[in-house]
Amino acid sequence: AALSARGLAVDIEPLTELRPGEVLVESVTAPAKVYAGDTFALDALIYSQGATKAKITIKRAGEILQEREVDLAGGRNRVDTKVQAGEAGNLLLEVTTASARDGFAQNNTKGAYVSVVPSPSILVVTPEANAGEYMAQALAVQGLKATVVAPNKVPKTMDGWLGHDSVVLMNVPALSLETEQQDMIDKYVEHHGRGLLILGGENAFGPGGYYGTAFERMSPLSARVKHESPSVALVFVLDRSGSMSGGKLALAQ
Repeated sequence: AALSARGLAVDIEPLTELRPGEVLVESVTAPAKVYAGDTFALDALIYSQGATKAKITIKRAGEILQEREVDLAGGRNRVDTKVQAGEAGNLLLEVTTASARDGFAQNNTKGAYVSVVPSPSILVVTPEANAGEYMAQALAVQGLKATVVAPNKVPKTMDGWLGHDSVVLMNVPALSLETEQQDMIDKYVEHHGRGLLILGGENAFGPGGYYGTAFERMSPLSARVKHESPSVALVFVLDRSGSMSGGKLALAQ
């Protein structure tokens, strides 16, 4: 009563033995953070004191997303569904159970908050504009926003890099970026936990001069190009005709 007088909400969970027919929502699990437009899984554990039938209602932001009749076994029952994240903001998801034999309604609803953040921004760095635009279109199909830039247009400050959630390096030679910019990408990944995708090509990895650079440190691959002497046979053919007489033949020999 004292807490209620101070305007504090009080949730009561009886520790006594559950009555026959008692059904309750034990937990609701969802990702803490998702991107706008994503589809994610919502899991709920429904506890039933014995086998019974129940109606499960799932609400998204106060609106009914799904209603279904289920047969509950005695003990814990898992109920899952797919949820559309929608627009950015805090999203409240609630799961409610109703059963004819249930006599304590206070534990029939449980919920979870999901933080919906704006769709991620991806920076595609490539000297090949057409290939970069093709990559941007492929990412757009997945709801990802991509900006395509040439290597000489990449950010020169860490704040510029942090304006993007992930970076894609498409066939980028190491020499096309300054050493300071390479180190920024390294810190962008290691210290700030951002994403990096390195795509190969004739100007990447070993052929791209990654050996001993920050690019190689960020890659799981070695950029060291092996130089092995192949076994070959050499044949020299000399023209001994009259036109080669004298100094020409001596020079050829």
